[in-house]
Amino acid sequence: MYQSDETRAKFNFEIYVMPYPPTNEKYQITKGGGTNPLWSPDGKEIIYQGRGKLMSVQVGTQPGFSFSNPLELPIESFIQPNSGGARNYDITPNGKQFIMAFPTDRSVRRARLQIQVVANWFRELQERVPAK
Repeated sequence: MYQSDETRAKFNFEIYVMPYPPTNEKYQITKGGGTNPLWSPDGKEIIYQGRGKLMSVQVGTQPGFSFSNPLELPIESFIQPNSGGARNYDITPNGKQFIMAFPTDRSVRRARLQIQVVANWFRELQERVPAK
């Protein structure tokens, strides 16, 4: 899976899938632009950014490759990278939650990105919330 502007349509990136091992087949997943694609952990879904939203496409591989129309996911106001930027979201290994960046103040259009790293966070959690 990859994103490319090979269609040269208004400089939109589109999402493509090619089988492995390689064949001459290529599937264009998006038609209205898409960036920062991500496979779900179970391999049955592609998540991507399109039209300023997070989108989802269901994928099937048996008996051949197939994919659904895109669905908009109900997640809004997350911080999106500039065009060509790195994907700034991920999905947990169980496929049930997203990890994303949101502005601290919803009225701020472009928040300054900051990452806070907490070493030994589990020990700190145990100290703050003792187990019963």
